[in-house]
Amino acid sequence: MTDPLVPDATVKAAKRGFIRTASQSVATALAGGITVNAVLAAIDGGTINPTVLIVTAAVAVVTPIINGAQSYFSILGSGIPDDYKAPVIRDAIRAFEIPAKDDPRTKTEQYADRAASRSRLGLPD
Repeated sequence: MTDPLVPDATVKAAKRGFIRTASQSVATALAGGITVNAVLAAIDGGTINPTVLIVTAAVAVVTPIINGAQSYFSILGSGIPDDYKAPVIRDAIRAFEIPAKDDPRTKTEQYADRAASRSRLGLPD
C-alpha cells in the first residue's frame, strides 16, 4: 500500500478551512453588498441600479469561492496550521521535532518548547 501524496488529516483540515473561510466571506460580501446598494440607492434618489445589484450579487457568489479555495490550497500545500491542531497533537509533534535551520527561536527557546511539550505528554526529557 502506498502513502497518499497528501495525508487524510490534511485534506480534512483543508476542507474545513474552505468551509470556514467561504462562510465568513459570504457574510462579509452580503453585508458589504447590502450596504453598497443601500448607499447608492440613497444617493440615486431611492432607485436601485440593476447593474450594481447584479455585480454585487456576482461578487457575493464568486468571492467566497475564491477565498475558500485559497484557504484549501494553502492548507494542502503548507500542511495543517498549528492553530488548527489539537494541543496534544501539537505537543506530540514538538516533543520530537528537530528544529529547522530557519526557525526564528533561539536554541534555548527551542529546547524549552520541546521540554515543555514532552512534560505535558508525560515523557522524560
